[in-house]
Amino acid sequence: MPPTICASPFALIALGIAWSHTFLAGSAQLTQALQGEDRVRVQGVSDAAMNFGAAAFGAAAFAAGAGPLLALGGFALINGVAAVVLVLAAVTIMVLARRARA
Repeated sequence: MPPTICASPFALIALGIAWSHTFLAGSAQLTQALQGEDRVRVQGVSDAAMNFGAAAFGAAAFAAGAGPLLALGGFALINGVAAVVLVLAAVTIMVLARRARA
């Protein structure tokens, strides 16, 4: 078997564990930051926004050419594009956090 086929299940398991930890930590922080009856409403809005956002991003990624990107450069190209998006998001968050503190 090619090594990538053997590594895929482990990568998916690691992704699932990381997703769960991130999701639970974010939910816990959101819950701790809110008071009383606002907790349930805001947590529900947060969960719905995350799910709708994931669905919209998945549809947009498919429509925008995830298939052609995969055919053109394989998973390396898709990972490169994802890394660029991740870096842009991280920089945006850091800039917004600094502005909020100032």
